[in-house]
Amino acid sequence: MTPRVNEASQGLSTEEIMRIAEKRFIKTSTNIVDVVSMHNPFDVSLSGLSNEEAKKVDLVEFLLASIDNVGNQQYDHASILLDKCDGMSSSTGNAVQRVVYYFSKALRERINRETGSITSQDLEKLRCTLHRSPNHVENVAEAKKIHVIDIRIRIGEQWTGLMQALASQSEYPLELLKITAIGTTNKHLIEDTGKSSGYSGHLLRSLISLPDRLDSVMQVIGTFNPQIMVVNEPEVNTSSSSLVNRFIEALSISSAYFNCLEACVGADPNSIIEESSHLGEGIRNIAATEGKERNSQYMELDVWRAFFAPFWKGD
Repeated sequence: MTPRVNEASQGLSTEEIMRIAEKRFIKTSTNIVDVVSMHNPFDVSLSGLSNEEAKKVDLVEFLLASIDNVGNQQYDHASILLDKCDGMSSSTGNAVQRVVYYFSKALRERINRETGSITSQDLEKLRCTLHRSPNHVENVAEAKKIHVIDIRIRIGEQWTGLMQALASQSEYPLELLKITAIGTTNKHLIEDTGKSSGYSGHLLRSLISLPDRLDSVMQVIGTFNPQIMVVNEPEVNTSSSSLVNRFIEALSISSAYFNCLEACVGADPNSIIEESSHLGEGIRNIAATEGKERNSQYMELDVWRAFFAPFWKGD
């Protein structure tokens, strides 16, 4: 594995590179005739940028062009552009290269879905085989009482998915769910987890595609009549019906995450695992899926305020 170089403090940030590329793409996309046959399809001045920064901007523009082609169902052109992206990106490169790497993978999956090369059911079976999560409750679907023993519970957030899945099974209502945490150190941390208020950093955004369940959650919260409710959500909108607009928003939030990780851990190869399992999967979910499969979405603050208003009873 080749260690990547920490470029967080060198030149433009990942977000700035993305913004430049987006502006250039928007400015030139209406004039593009055949982006596939051109060596550099975007003939816009990059004066003031270093050679390395210009390469990053070009890479992002290839990605944006491929997104545009997918949105227009021009899959052959999109695939050729993604070949260019693959040749210029890497999971171990700089932050821009890593963002493009995961988006390119997600776009290929989307093309395969839309052209029928692979079905949603095939992908789900593969993911279930490779990574079993608490959401898969087939083995305990008919159980009345469930006892979970967690040998490394941390803050316990990973069991939220199990609770949601069990609660949604109206055919076999659960009578008791017990979670036991086992640990050899930090006893007070485990006890604090048991006394916690049920913090979940992903609950609301994971229910956007399931409005009935989201309403139910808010009704339950409303019965407590809380004086303060803290919502920790990025100020972006990945729910747009426009594929290009959705992707630009997703690029924005992803770039911020990757840039933050770059600044915090630098060249540590172990962070690649974190990126692949969390950030990479989040990109795949936004870019490759639709409907109820898109289980992690973002909405802007005004949308959340409008949604909370009917449930809020506080002063």
